[in-house]
Amino acid sequence: MALGRASPKSGFEVSLYFGNRRIDELLGELDRNDRAINSRQLTRLRLLAHLDREDVWDDNGYRDMSHWVSAHYRMGYYKADRVLGAARAIDRLPLTAHAFEDGRISEDQLIELSRFATPATEEELLGWVQKVSLGSLKHKADLACRPEPEETERIDKERTLSWWWEDGGSRFGLAAYLPAEEGAKVAAALDELADKIPTLPTDVEDGFGDLTRAHTLDARRADALVMLASEASGDGTSLPTVVLHAELDALLGDGGCEIEGGG
Repeated sequence: MALGRASPKSGFEVSLYFGNRRIDELLGELDRNDRAINSRQLTRLRLLAHLDREDVWDDNGYRDMSHWVSAHYRMGYYKADRVLGAARAIDRLPLTAHAFEDGRISEDQLIELSRFATPATEEELLGWVQKVSLGSLKHKADLACRPEPEETERIDKERTLSWWWEDGGSRFGLAAYLPAEEGAKVAAALDELADKIPTLPTDVEDGFGDLTRAHTLDARRADALVMLASEASGDGTSLPTVVLHAELDALLGDGGCEIEGGG
């Protein structure tokens, strides 16, 4: 088996660098390299946790520690917040930290596990993550990390809708932040109406090419919003349905649920 077969030049360069070493030797070295990277990443997380406890961000003009991590490592705020969450949790999850250092779980799996694993559940969860996709793990973490009542109240108070004009007044921009259940009502109403709107020939003529219904969904949602706003008092049609999914254990106990197609 030759390395770099897809590209003669790259294959030649790889052969020069690694010589005639067997593939299993190279794979073993790759695994050792990954474990060394994870060990350094683990040290970085512990350093971040220490700096977080020292409020290093407070004297440097940042909003919070996640903002500091975002700027320092040149990553998006969302990812920085997740990384910081893992840093804060790592010392109370020794089995998870060890699995990461050994290369049995990835950084993405570590970040998601740290959101909801506990010392009592981490052993079972480490076995479970070997059998499921990262998407399934993230889904479970999202359900487990439902907002506390105080957070829900804060989100409700911070609801907002704003609009602005662009391109000399020829374009209108609109942005809204709503609690999840209210946002789901808006989304359901728009999608219900958008599904009844045909794909307009002008969408194709304006240079989009051959469009399917999926390709024009955003445009039809925009049309649906205008149609809803144009109805001064509504026409008496039934309200859109919002579907919630919850496991039986969640309904009987203290579990999470999800809005279909939403949060």
